Amino acid sequence: MSTPQPYHRGREAPAEPVTRVDSAVLAAARPYEAGTGSWLARLRAEFPRWGILFDPWRSTWVAVRGRRDIEVAPTAIALQDALAARDFVPAR
Repeated sequence: MSTPQPYHRGREAPAEPVTRVDSAVLAAARPYEAGTGSWLARLRAEFPRWGILFDPWRSTWVAVRGRRDIEVAPTAIALQDALAARDFVPAR
């Protein structure tokens, strides 16, 4: 008769998570995101009826108004142009 082996749990988890994001490295790795806060403030002031969001993982700018109006753009400038064209009211 053999002696039972103790239960083996596998390797122990590291003390720090492996997917940790260092904010100092992130800013250097993605310099195009440096002014997102100022662009958010500018777009929100210019288009107060729109909800403006920036998704840093997809590098996408999103504007939402109500249930049906959604604009998605790759840059803040492209979103500004799209919203300005959408809110344009021609003179009578």
